[in-house]
Amino acid sequence: VFDAADYNVKSDAWKAFAAAYADAVKVYKLVASKSYPTDVAKATDILADAIDGLSVSNGAPNWLLVKIEEGLAAVSALDSADYTKANWAAIEAAIAKAEAVLDAAKPGYSAALAADKALTDAQDLPFAAPTASEKKALAAAITAGQKALKALDKEADGAQYYALTIAINNANALYKDGVLKDTVKKSDIANAIDAINDAI
Repeated sequence: VFDAADYNVKSDAWKAFAAAYADAVKVYKLVASKSYPTDVAKATDILADAIDGLSVSNGAPNWLLVKIEEGLAAVSALDSADYTKANWAAIEAAIAKAEAVLDAAKPGYSAALAADKALTDAQDLPFAAPTASEKKALAAAITAGQKALKALDKEADGAQYYALTIAINNANALYKDGVLKDTVKKSDIANAIDAINDAI
């Protein structure tokens, strides 16, 4: 990631980075046999500080900041209802990390890379599966909607009739061969139920 051609190799920042990197490589080679966790942690901290030093002298490129902005928009649009508490906490942490980078006067390269990775990981987190009670509630809403639809007059109650028909059709679209699709999220179910109830 860090190419000498991109930096001033005579600068103190590069010399500190090169030294920290060399020490980290030595510790890495010893991990399997002689090195202790404290040695690894110390080398990691020194290397991280050195990378931050490089980041100060070489800020995050614009293309990376744009990518972070796009990733932040996508992650911010996620619904907390679709995730477990642990996964949602990870998503919020990714958002905070990205916002910190974008709010910085001179975003560091390593911090930007970390924020970009956090956003990517956040988008890869699995959705929480709908519960049995949520599935039952959706089925009940569809049944109630169909019952209400039969009581409406297509001509006299035109607006409500078509709104309810669309809501029921959208809810039924969440199923395939009578089984809820694997891609259906908790928020999809909640939105479908709300649409039917609003139309009734």
